Amino acid sequence: MSMRREELVVGDHAAVAITVSSGLVEARTGPSNQVNVTIVGDDADRWVVEQLGDSITIHPGERRRRVRSAQVLVALPAGSDLDVRSASADVVLVGDLGATKIRTASGDVQIEAVARLDVDTASGDARAASVASTTSCSTASGDVEMGEVGGRLTVSTASGNVRVSRAADDAQIGTASGDVRIGRFDGSSLTVRCISGDVTVGLPAGIRVEPEISTLSGRTRLPNAATATTIAERRLVRVGLQTVSGDITIERVAAD
Repeated sequence: MSMRREELVVGDHAAVAITVSSGLVEARTGPSNQVNVTIVGDDADRWVVEQLGDSITIHPGERRRRVRSAQVLVALPAGSDLDVRSASADVVLVGDLGATKIRTASGDVQIEAVARLDVDTASGDARAASVASTTSCSTASGDVEMGEVGGRLTVSTASGNVRVSRAADDAQIGTASGDVRIGRFDGSSLTVRCISGDVTVGLPAGIRVEPEISTLSGRTRLPNAATATTIAERRLVRVGLQTVSGDITIERVAAD
């Protein structure tokens, strides 16, 4: 096993693309105007690290695409963009990054804060504490956990659970056999489709809800209807919740 280190000078904003078969990709906020790359693995000195302006590409080389496990550690300026493609590597992002795209077959994804997020994984879990704008996440059998999501949210999973602490914009969620829970929904349109899981949504007080709720064999729990005479003046929120064999619960949460 060997180690390779590179220090690359960039502008205020970098774009880094990483391809690795398995192992670990860890990217974190580092010094301004600099990208530091550390590769640990077999024949690390043969990896390709290319720079074109503020764009950097890291991969094992055309003849070594099936290289065994490696660790790729990158420090990059805050707000920089990241593109990771992997077969089974875990991905860990620390700090405040920019637009982020991750493609992995079976690796887990753990994210602290990014501006925009696009994740596609077959059997890995995806967790993000904060996404400032648009979020798209697709997984076959992994769980999806999101903290604060500031933009439109789209989630698709076959058998994983979906947990969102707060969704500030519209959301569309589909899962076959997992539970869905949104702690607080502040958008104007929510659609959840679930076959055999429970659905729980927290809606703030002071809104007008236009519900479309359906469950075949589960129970539905709704908060008491508002009695104020100014209901027509309140913000309209369209909520479409559908599950075949799970319960549906709408909870009232405090307004900001």
